[in-house]
Amino acid sequence: PLSFKTTFLFVVLNLRISIVNGLTLELRNFLLCLLLLDFLLDFLFHLLLLVLRTVLLVRHLLFRLT
Repeated sequence: PLSFKTTFLFVVLNLRISIVNGLTLELRNFLLCLLLLDFLLDFLFHLLLLVLRTVLLVRHLLFRLT
């Protein structure tokens, strides 16, 4: 049979591995969220620019019409 020390070390190692795996999973999710957030912010920024451009264009056209 395995000695107590070996069993203990094995359990600690397994715990450590599972903790590390959990952390890397959390980190991956976090990074994924950051990437999505970055993408969304970029998209919103471009949308805002498009809206501003459209508004300016419309104002320009209206100004020229009157």
